[in-house]
Amino acid sequence: CGVQSRMPPMDANTDLRQKLTQAEAMIVELRGVVTELRKQIESQQAHIHRLVKITYGRSSERVEGPNLFDGLEAEPTPVAEAIPEPAEELVPKRKGHGSSVVSALIG
Repeated sequence: CGVQSRMPPMDANTDLRQKLTQAEAMIVELRGVVTELRKQIESQQAHIHRLVKITYGRSSERVEGPNLFDGLEAEPTPVAEAIPEPAEELVPKRKGHGSSVVSALIG
């Protein structure tokens, strides 16, 4: 009755250790790539935030620095003629809202 060893042969252990070392090295490399990509995403999101703020923020009318209209000659804006207001309103105004109509139908 011989004792059987459950350990793989020595060559298999060496091969497994090499694969483990390569896998650990790849994990370190991938963590570095993930860190770089996260930094890039944060930078791009900050840039998008600045662009949105410039476009839609409170001071969107007051743009500082270079813009799309640099180098264009300003043309004089034509003066609009005053439009006379209509003498009387053609559409009659409604009275109240739907709640008074509903209460009249129910009551």
